[in-house]
Amino acid sequence: MTSSGLVERDPHDNAQKSSQSQDISQKVIELHNKLEQAKKQVRRLPGVEYSKEEQLEKLETLRKQLRLKRELLQKYRNMYLFDSPKP
Repeated sequence: MTSSGLVERDPHDNAQKSSQSQDISQKVIELHNKLEQAKKQVRRLPGVEYSKEEQLEKLETLRKQLRLKRELLQKYRNMYLFDSPKP
């Protein structure tokens, strides 16, 4: 402290704070850019335009189709086993 009661400031302190402030600003800009890239990627995902309910409904429909196709495939396999010529 000086005799007038004021604290002397180190010029190096100000330069360091300015450098830190610039570093932080750069990091914020980088984070913002990464968030924008993530938003773009999410928008390109298939099905994002549908509500949760619509997605669940579509999933259930696809599961039913898969189950029916598996059953049909199993049926055809069993038919072939019974109809195959015996040596």
